Amino acid sequence: MSLPLTREPLFGVAGVQMSVSSIDDNVDRIGAYLRHIRARFPWVHLVMFSELAPLGPKLAKAEPLPGPTETRLAALARETGLWLIPGSMFEKVGGRILWQGRADSVVIGGDADDWDAVILVEYPSRKAFIDMTSSPKYEEVSKDRTAGLADSRLIAMTQLYRETGD
Repeated sequence: MSLPLTREPLFGVAGVQMSVSSIDDNVDRIGAYLRHIRARFPWVHLVMFSELAPLGPKLAKAEPLPGPTETRLAALARETGLWLIPGSMFEKVGGRILWQGRADSVVIGGDADDWDAVILVEYPSRKAFIDMTSSPKYEEVSKDRTAGLADSRLIAMTQLYRETGD
């Protein structure tokens, strides 16, 4: 059975899986992919990249948003005429990753407590955390996180004790 021909314009979507450098910024490579896709696949209108594609996975590369990388990505989208989902970037709000790793197994709890990964982030103050999580930018990207994950938890905590190692 063949589908009927239609005069509706095609809206193509391309997903790019590229290796992401944690040393160099990846925006020039993103630009090269966008130009190639525009020239080779004229029916594509939206291009998506993986998480953390623009600057890589290092928190040290975090920028305030809007910032210079966001400006460069917007310029690439204008240049190529493509809708661009560049992947997320760490926003500079003063947080730092204390621990990040794979959740190997649940020791106490049920199947509902089965997690793939855990990340523990410290912010300079409760206000910095609240400012970040209540910003329109955070609310916008949270929609993507919610849609892309089966489940997640964002838990605000207060430190009661820290071993100093003395």
